[in-house]
Amino acid sequence: MNTAVKVGSRLLIGGGQTVDHVESPYVFASDDAGATVHRVPLPPIDGGQPSTPVGDFGVNAKDVVGFGAAATNAFDFHPTGTIPFWHSVDGGAHWTSGRITGMPPGTRVHSVLYASGNWFAVGGYARAGAFYDSLPLVLTSQDGTHWIRVDSSAMGTGEITAATVDSSGRPVLVGSTPQPKSKPNAAAVRCGSVWVGNGTTTGWKRGGLGCSEDPPTAAATLADGRVLIAGNRDLWLS
Repeated sequence: MNTAVKVGSRLLIGGGQTVDHVESPYVFASDDAGATVHRVPLPPIDGGQPSTPVGDFGVNAKDVVGFGAAATNAFDFHPTGTIPFWHSVDGGAHWTSGRITGMPPGTRVHSVLYASGNWFAVGGYARAGAFYDSLPLVLTSQDGTHWIRVDSSAMGTGEITAATVDSSGRPVLVGSTPQPKSKPNAAAVRCGSVWVGNGTTTGWKRGGLGCSEDPPTAAATLADGRVLIAGNRDLWLS
């Protein structure tokens, strides 16, 4: 299991299972607070299922969007990666499927959210010639079905690992960037960052969260509207 969300009274669980060394996505639903679950069929893409699990769900009323966790070539033979997605307009009871082609090598989607009247799917992809040095990935859609990749060059370096919505309805993205090691055996250090949207799909204000061995990996909006960002060691509160 990679993700779970509540849509009205329904609980949706997303992830992947491996059979004969091939991973495929799944969605389970529960209408009794998790006491029992049933599998919800995902429609195929090009006659089959992509070899990536469901990575995250985003929810807006009864609209639900799920994204594959990683780009794959296994089911479509495109020269660069393809990210699958699924969309439901009835709270996860039924789904349609689609794909976004031409993704850069190493593309991963970590979080999906609805903010400022748009859907966002965010993560990172490998910078050319440096597979472990990522750049921010931002995909946007107005309807959860037609997606475009936003030019994220002005956001700087780093991989987006979490996202939430602030009290004004703006997206808040959290991520980190690896730093060169001072010695071969030194612990890996990453510098954390936060990006706050301005109500559009392209305007982002970036802030630093310091550098450590335990960068920020999660973000949530509290009941009073404050944004909480967390790593394994530190907490940040807006």
